[in-house]
Amino acid sequence: MRRNENYSLNTDIYIILLLVCSIMTAIFVGISSNLMILNCVFLAITCFLVLITYFLGLLAGLIFNLLFVFIQGSYVLYADVVLGKELDLWLIVWIFLPLIWSLLVSFMTRNLQKLQEENLSLRESNARNLGYNSETDLRTMRSYRQDAEVFIETHKRFDIPVSTGIISIRYFHQIMNILTEEQQHHLIKRLSDILSESFRNNDIVYSIDGVGGVP
Repeated sequence: MRRNENYSLNTDIYIILLLVCSIMTAIFVGISSNLMILNCVFLAITCFLVLITYFLGLLAGLIFNLLFVFIQGSYVLYADVVLGKELDLWLIVWIFLPLIWSLLVSFMTRNLQKLQEENLSLRESNARNLGYNSETDLRTMRSYRQDAEVFIETHKRFDIPVSTGIISIRYFHQIMNILTEEQQHHLIKRLSDILSESFRNNDIVYSIDGVGGVP
């Protein structure tokens, strides 16, 4: 839970930094309106570098950013030394803006992924600690162990017959792999209803393997 709160706080910080960076970029583009065409070109390149970072990772993003800095620096030197053109100093800002955007997007994406993993882990942990799965109407393996201890002890004391039956569905895991999570829950729910209708009122149905990663 503590780590979850830290991830949430970090996500809020990255969102605020992205907003600040967006405002700074907008102000910079507005101030340097005389370089509107170049600003649009560099802004498009920045969006491209951000997408590269988002889909391919931070390392790929840094490589492309360094390549962009090298090309831009080479052009500045060529224009200044060979062509003798005096370039606007505002263009130097575009050397750092794409890198800042790429770093912020990468850190926020990584933090969101960790937050999602932590939430999924908490959900699975909570489901394992519960004795009943409300989505499938089945008792869990934890409940089975607890009930088994009670029934076995009752059998020893009062000599009441106790039996356990296991129903195995052929190619069950292969079938579950080709279904979505919602379809998996629907299938388990349907199987649970069929078994409940077929058994006696005092029989209890459990899910041993579980569904959706929950036992």
